Amino acid sequence: MNASMNTNDVDTRWMLVSVGAHEFAIDIAPVREVRGFTEPVFLPQAPHYVRGLLDLRGAVIPLVDIADQLGLPPITTTESSVVVVVEHAGKVTGLLVDQVLDLLAVPLEFQQPVGGADRLRRCIAGSAILNEHILHLIALDNLLAWREDEPAPAFDSVQESVGT
Repeated sequence: MNASMNTNDVDTRWMLVSVGAHEFAIDIAPVREVRGFTEPVFLPQAPHYVRGLLDLRGAVIPLVDIADQLGLPPITTTESSVVVVVEHAGKVTGLLVDQVLDLLAVPLEFQQPVGGADRLRRCIAGSAILNEHILHLIALDNLLAWREDEPAPAFDSVQESVGT
């Protein structure tokens, strides 16, 4: 995909990532950095989509497998796997993706709400059609909201103790 759109018409910018055989976009506003994958430290009794904890320059952050949250098979890490570090709702979290593909400028008029199953609507803010290609826009609010039927992740208290 080519991000060379007329920036006068652009309302939001997105990071295009691959998750398995699929492409998704993450709003770049909350993205703090992109870093190579490192094996996380196991976190007992964490929700299945939390791979563990990472050390981000002395701060302990959870690593979330977004494939699992999107209803896809968990990511099998490779040399191209990366962690997209986001700060959302006052918490810093690592999102595991297969790779970052591009940065895109998506005009609001190209963005459309998505229908479908509740789980899909929960994690997808909408879709956009760019160059005859449908792109799903991830809803970080919902993707990072822990389900009420699961215990609260233990790393909340760890993050508070290190000041993140």
